[in-house]
Amino acid sequence: MAGQNEYESRLSTYGKIGVSVSLIIALFFSGYFISEWEHIKAMTPNEFGDLLAGILGPLALLWLVLGFFQQGEELRQSVRALELQSEELRNSVTQQAALVEVTREQAQAELAALHEERQARRAATSPRFTIHANGGSRSGQILKQSIALHNVGAMASDVQVTIKTDDLVHFERFFSVLEEGSRQNFSLDYQIDDRPEQMTVSITSRNRFGEEVAQIIRLNADQENLLSFSSVDITA
Repeated sequence: MAGQNEYESRLSTYGKIGVSVSLIIALFFSGYFISEWEHIKAMTPNEFGDLLAGILGPLALLWLVLGFFQQGEELRQSVRALELQSEELRNSVTQQAALVEVTREQAQAELAALHEERQARRAATSPRFTIHANGGSRSGQILKQSIALHNVGAMASDVQVTIKTDDLVHFERFFSVLEEGSRQNFSLDYQIDDRPEQMTVSITSRNRFGEEVAQIIRLNADQENLLSFSSVDITA
């Protein structure tokens, strides 16, 4: 607003200068025409034209110069207006970018919350198994290792249990349904010299929604107790 007022003030000043000088010239030559009227009447058309040219020429030049300055002011004002528009556009782009970033963060937060909700629902409705491999019996060089499979999660169906070392399968069994809290006991027989240092238990099943659930448990042999293995859930 201040720039606009300054611009209008400058244009008004140029106009005042032009009008003032024009009035002064008009008054001066009006007096001259009155005092020299008899002489002016006696002038030929060419002489009268030269007189008018001498009077109006400087006046026209003055208005030309004032117009030049006025156009310069208008041009500067136009440049300033373009600069303001450019600045407003940059601010608008910055605001839009910030808004997009906020929207993106909100969308990511909502997706993360949805993912956590799905994971929580899946965990609440999925089975979870623990393995206890402690105890058993020994007969000469033969060990009978007792293993207990306990479902501490939700009901499971189509349960496939596989115990192996590397590519050798030691035990494999299928259960159509294992209810929550159910326990299954079985045993493995092997020679003392063939006792594995480590076994992997792979368990696949389906939850109540029919989604497949996989679990991997590693059994590590106890070096002091031949009939004991510690279990570690290594499911990714």
